[in-house]
Formats: sequence, C-alpha cells, structure tokens
Amino acid sequence: EYKKDPQAYEREILNKASDMISGMFSELLMRWATEGQPMDARKFNPNYNYTAAIDPAFRTDDFTFTIFHYEPTEGPVQDFVKNWKPEAKQKLNPSPILDEVKEDLKSYGLDMVWSDQYQLESLQQLALDRDFTIVGEDLTGKSKVKMFGSFLQSLRNRRIKLLRHRDQFQQFTSIQKIMGSGGNVRISAPIGKHDDFVTVDVLAASKALLYGFTEKPPEPKEPTPFEKNMAKIMASVEQEANNDGWV
Repeated sequence: EYKKDPQAYEREILNKASDMISGMFSELLMRWATEGQPMDARKFNPNYNYTAAIDPAFRTDDFTFTIFHYEPTEGPVQDFVKNWKPEAKQKLNPSPILDEVKEDLKSYGLDMVWSDQYQLESLQQLALDRDFTIVGEDLTGKSKVKMFGSFLQSLRNRRIKLLRHRDQFQQFTSIQKIMGSGGNVRISAPIGKHDDFVTVDVLAASKALLYGFTEKPPEPKEPTPFEKNMAKIMASVEQEANNDGWV
C-alpha cells in the first residue's frame, strides 16, 4: 500500500492527518484592493503619518521596501513600493540599496523603517551611518498568523488599498495557508516562489493601522489690519478691567 500511494498509506493505514493547503488571498480580494489605484507612487501629503517596512535579502530572494499611511475612510493605503532583484549568481549589495531607501524615506518625511529579524544588526549599523533607523519586528509563527489574519480581514472589509503592481499581485494570490496535523498554521509561498512583497505590505499596513490618522493643524494666518486693531482694543479693555474691576 505504501508503494502504491505513500500519502494515502499514512492517511488511511497509519491514521495520520495530512496537511491542508489553501490559498489565503483570493484574486477577487486583490482586485478589490487594487481597483482604481495608481501604478506609480503617491505624492507626499504632510497630513499623513507614514510607516515603512523592508524585507531584506541578498542572495536568492528580493530586497523589498514599501510605505503606507492610514485614512479613516479607506484604512491602510499603500503609497510606495520598490524591490531589488539579485542578478544570476550575484548577491545584492546592501549599501546602494540602503542609500536609495534613505532618499525614499526622506521624501515621505520618515527616518525609521520596520523590518523582520533577518541580519538585523548589520543592517541597523548601515542604516545609522545613513541617518535613519531600522526597527526589528520579531515575526514568530503565532504573531505572523495573527498579523496576516488581520490583513486578510481588512481585505474582506475593503479596508486596504494597494498600488497596482504586477509582481505584488501575483505573490499575494500564490500565498498558501497550511494547516498542519497538530493544528498549527503556517503561511508561506509555494516552493520556488517569493513572499517579500506580502511580508512588507502586511507589516507596514499593521503599523499604519496602529498609528492611525493624525491631521496636522492648519498654519496660522497673518491677521488682517482690522483683526490687529480689534486685538489692541480687547487688550486695553482687559487691562482696564484688571485695574478697576469693571468695564
């Protein structure tokens, strides 16, 4: 029986539960998130609190970077995304990449970016040399499932807006949710595929949702001559009231 079908043997003869694999982000959800959205980066808006995230890699995977903000009516909104691919048999050099990241952060008024724990200490020193900070987010199995689950729920509620980026779209629709025999849940890309866009988007969106929306107060306007005269009159009236006790 094992020679005929090893998986059926373990399932039916040994009574072992098989892993259940399903797609996590459907094409319909991704179309909702990208419908009517731009392909290029959004312009900087001083009223928004921006958050950024990177998924660093240097050998076979891509180095990916994104920026989000939060809007009360839309939820987390993606403003910017960029990735660097290693050429055949060559590693990515982090120095020129971080030079670009610095300039992109600066254009959105940022000096900090979130990252997972991969090679964090060396990257943090390189970032400090460029006057910005990398803060680590420990994506354990449980925290990753929780964060991805929140992102999925926001997609279902149409509370996520993503840029129309082909590779990003394809990565989301290929991500798998794997239910293990012990009830454990794993989220990953299929063998040979990447998940760097998904990782940075989920991380940045969660931080944008956490920090929320803060509208900056309007700049004070120069008072008119009439307002200046009225201010002088009111000041003299108040002074008289303080001196005599009546107006």
